[in-house]
Amino acid sequence: MPTPDSAAFSTANLQPTFSADDLLVGLLEVSHTCILLLKPVWAENATLVDFEFVLLNTMAQQMLQLPAQPTGTQLGLYPQSRLNGVFDFYCRTFLTQQPGKHHLDYQINTTTPFYLSARRAGEGLLVSFSNSVAYSSTSIEEALRASQARERAALADAETQRSHLERLFMEAPAMITILEGPNHIFKLVNPLYQQLVGPRALLGKPIAHAMPELQGQPIFDLLDKVYQTGEPFHAT
Repeated sequence: MPTPDSAAFSTANLQPTFSADDLLVGLLEVSHTCILLLKPVWAENATLVDFEFVLLNTMAQQMLQLPAQPTGTQLGLYPQSRLNGVFDFYCRTFLTQQPGKHHLDYQINTTTPFYLSARRAGEGLLVSFSNSVAYSSTSIEEALRASQARERAALADAETQRSHLERLFMEAPAMITILEGPNHIFKLVNPLYQQLVGPRALLGKPIAHAMPELQGQPIFDLLDKVYQTGEPFHAT
């Protein structure tokens, strides 16, 4: 999958169809992820000590139960963000000006995974977050590839076992046949069984058609009972 090139996007290329103000408001409103616009709070010694909330989009307001322009700061409203790594993630992203991602397991009633992305935008910080695993497409792709690899390995193992079992049947010093379905169709006939019935064609045929001389004998009732009940039948 090609990596998106952020340098290819420029509001100048979108004019005059999309004005910058309308585009910003529109994107915030139609986004299905929570978006926060934050600005840094500086101490007198030029140390970054907190972030103020500038704007929350509709999804963020619903998720956080806050107004569009809440009063308070990140640490004031969410002091636990200093312990769970979110505040350090915000600071690092803003100061280095390098976009980043952060995964958070947040304990509510059960542990809920949150996926955060952040990047500096001018003198503010743009944050997007979601509690949906679908947000991490890379994780889904890796899980899908792993599942497909397990499925291929299971199929290969099953085929190996089937081939091994068939070889045992074909080489066994006993007459063996495998019948399939309610009509008892021949799926496997080993050499000794074929030798018993002669050079007639059996594979792919119901036993009643392949061996009509058995009509009127109890063999068909016995086969039907075993197939329907799953109970083995033994006789001499």
